[in-house]
Amino acid sequence: MHREIAAIMRRLGLAHRYLAKAADGVAQSRHRAAAISWYERALGLSRVARDDHATALALSDLASVLRLSGSGADLERAEAAAGDALAIARRLHSPLCLAHVAHALGAVALYRAGLLFVRGRRASAMPHFARAEAAMAERLAITWQLENLYDTASCLFDLAGIAWRRGRGARAALLLGACEALMEAEGLTVDPDGREMHAYLLERLRPRFGVALQDGRDKPLREVVALAVALGREDEGAMRHRSRRSGRAKRHRPARMRRSRR
Repeated sequence: MHREIAAIMRRLGLAHRYLAKAADGVAQSRHRAAAISWYERALGLSRVARDDHATALALSDLASVLRLSGSGADLERAEAAAGDALAIARRLHSPLCLAHVAHALGAVALYRAGLLFVRGRRASAMPHFARAEAAMAERLAITWQLENLYDTASCLFDLAGIAWRRGRGARAALLLGACEALMEAEGLTVDPDGREMHAYLLERLRPRFGVALQDGRDKPLREVVALAVALGREDEGAMRHRSRRSGRAKRHRPARMRRSRR
């Protein structure tokens, strides 16, 4: 019973998310606040019922809408919620739940990286791009296994955009070429929200990486997916290694001596 009520609350939150997307100004803020409220209620109910599956879904939905505010505090909350959701989903070993959560985590990291990137803070954006790539690669592995070709194309598109921003043009072209070939084969089109990004990527990739773009179209899709997943996991491992080294360096950094004032 609790799961059904929580699911209804999540659907109400989703309705307000769509309304916020279509609105602007005060109306947009009002619908976004309503979506957050419904997701928080669903989360509270799921925790009371000790329903881990519903808790993970509510956390990931909450993260998805919190990131849209753009405020630093909400982005921190979104990252924390998505991280908690991912830990639960991995413990549950539920592919559908894990794919849903990984998408939310990747979207939060990508949004944060994008904000830093456009403000000229490219070095600060790179760890967030790496986190987004790892999450999207994890989702790609699941959607491919489940034979969900629409979401597979979506993951390839997102990974192509991330690769381009990280300065990996050949990888971006390969992934975009595979994405386009898949969409054409399945009769899919780029979502309205992604059309501007698609045109932007093509404009920059065709002149310099046309061969890689065609290679992505020609390669068997399973090979491109396997490569993207492997590279995402490799980058995630490197990121965790750097994080551990940074943590050890901070712990062993000698305290600075201060002169006493007389």
